[in-house]
Amino acid sequence: MKMKKGFTLVEVTVALAVFTILMSAVAGIFSSAFSGYRFARGTQKDLEAAQFAINTLAKELRTSTIVASSASHVKFFDYSRGKCVRYEFVGSGLYTRQMTSPDVTTCAATGIPSASTMVVTTGTVSGSFSVVMSTQSPKGIGKVTVSMDICDHDCGNPTAHHARIQSTSSLRDYEYVGL
Repeated sequence: MKMKKGFTLVEVTVALAVFTILMSAVAGIFSSAFSGYRFARGTQKDLEAAQFAINTLAKELRTSTIVASSASHVKFFDYSRGKCVRYEFVGSGLYTRQMTSPDVTTCAATGIPSASTMVVTTGTVSGSFSVVMSTQSPKGIGKVTVSMDICDHDCGNPTAHHARIQSTSSLRDYEYVGL
């Protein structure tokens, strides 16, 4: 009797089963890693947008005088552009409204039309403003601290990923204060 070289049906079936199990595990790991990458990339994109917004806001505030503020909004006259500007945290975003204004007094006395509202950030963003206004008597330069919390779509979930950024800007409204 002549022996044939090769694998038996049982050997091939066992090898195929082991290969299938290994490939399923590898596919699961790859899928999980890719999902994590996509999530991290989305969070990074939202964080970059928030950083850009906070840097732009800080730049505008340095050349401005605050005319109104609360924890959720800040309204100021930007001397460098001759504009009355309002930033506000509403719902899950940061929004801005702007209009041309001749001076601080006019900016303080008028409202900015809501038709000029623009979205500043992407993703889900909440935050607050802490304002120390400039004073003419006694003379003092103010500052504004902006704090933003960026999170994935389900901010109420305790396992949601959060990123907090904060910036403080000193106001340079020396002429307004009389320095």
